[in-house]
Amino acid sequence: MTDLQSAVNRPLEALPAPAAPAPEPTVASSLAGLVLDLVAHQDAPHAKALCAAAGLDAAALADPDARLPRSALLRLLDAAARRAPAPAFGLRAFDQVNPGVFQLVGFVMMSSASLRQALERAVRLMPLLDESAVLTLRPEGAHERLSFDTSAIAMPALMNEAGLASLLGLCCFLSGGLGLPVLQADFPHPAPADLSAYRRLLPGATLRFDRPVMSLLLASAGLDAPLRRTSPVLEQVHLALAEQRLESLRGHPVSVRVQQYIERHLRGRPPTLDEAAQALALAPRSLQRQLAREGRSFKQLLDDTRRQLAQQHLRQSQLTLKELAFALGFGETGSLHRACQRWFGMSPARYRAQAV
Repeated sequence: MTDLQSAVNRPLEALPAPAAPAPEPTVASSLAGLVLDLVAHQDAPHAKALCAAAGLDAAALADPDARLPRSALLRLLDAAARRAPAPAFGLRAFDQVNPGVFQLVGFVMMSSASLRQALERAVRLMPLLDESAVLTLRPEGAHERLSFDTSAIAMPALMNEAGLASLLGLCCFLSGGLGLPVLQADFPHPAPADLSAYRRLLPGATLRFDRPVMSLLLASAGLDAPLRRTSPVLEQVHLALAEQRLESLRGHPVSVRVQQYIERHLRGRPPTLDEAAQALALAPRSLQRQLAREGRSFKQLLDDTRRQLAQQHLRQSQLTLKELAFALGFGETGSLHRACQRWFGMSPARYRAQAV
């Protein structure tokens, strides 16, 4: 019997099932509400039209627990950006923000002892606002760098502006008007012709545009002043509820989310286990245990991701071997050569030649 006949006669149940598509990341409905409130503040009928154009149900957005596919938020942002009434329109979110905009994350931040603790809690709870965004707070010299990475999906300038302004506004609210001590602000979008709105929001800060991610360089000393705290009982309720929500979002295997993180951050060097754990709002040991339960390890996922990307690029792209080594997080082409010998039993150049 030929191979073709065998394939035709094979029972259907023996055929491999098609792989299920990865679930689309979701965002809190309050992010869409923030955009619509900005527009409605200027023109309420316009806001209703934008909501309809993006296929969003205004009643559903009123539910504080509702979540939206990230693509729905992007449609809304695209429509709003095309009709924005003024440059730097998103920066107006500073004056309209309150803890409710960030929903449960905002209430947990409001219970914090200091701005530093509020930001650290926001880092951990970021998936509740946007599953695919990564918020980090790391030392940088004598200061701290707060970075908001949405490089997996480019965000319009309107959302960058609104997200930054609402965070600054919330921290100003929490600290009784002091706000975040911003020394430098980086934006991933091009510089607008008029920077006056940016300078009013960030007086004295150095502004940089066309940067890889949006980030703020913060003076460490300004993060530790005590905040006016809410009830300790409410704090514990909000923290417990936030942990439950995080667990409910982790419905798909943690190994899939780790591999997605690795793929997004292979640039010049490999991401570390600690970095992946922080992005997934897990302790490093907890991440190791969860991966072990799935029969995987971070080292294995890193190697598998590199191998899959190497196969794809060597077959389909025109990257030089030096560029490919950088894209896979190798420091030099020699490391790429040794990895390909281990993966494919041949050099990357030979593998590329055979794939043509």
